[in-house]
Amino acid sequence: MEMMEKLRSLDLHYADVEARLGAPETYDDPALVAKLNKEQRELDGIEDEIHTLETRLAENEAQQSAQSSDYIALQQLTAEHEELETTLEAKMERWLYLLSIVEGN
Repeated sequence: MEMMEKLRSLDLHYADVEARLGAPETYDDPALVAKLNKEQRELDGIEDEIHTLETRLAENEAQQSAQSSDYIALQQLTAEHEELETTLEAKMERWLYLLSIVEGN
């Protein structure tokens, strides 16, 4: 459940960045515009990567269920699952870092 909450927060933060980029007063501060544009590009990439990783995790779990009697395949799938989870967690941590920067403004 924690992962879903983080994703909802990501979506809300992304919407906030887009709204701030659309606000006329934002363009009075060129440094803020540059920062928000950079962050939006990074968030675009992270959001896409997170969704891809979630899809791969779901596929992996389905494969694990299908291969439950094949010990060697199950070991490989379990190792891949752990790697995917680690990568996903790293992406979520990066997202949290970006969020802390924005909230500091």
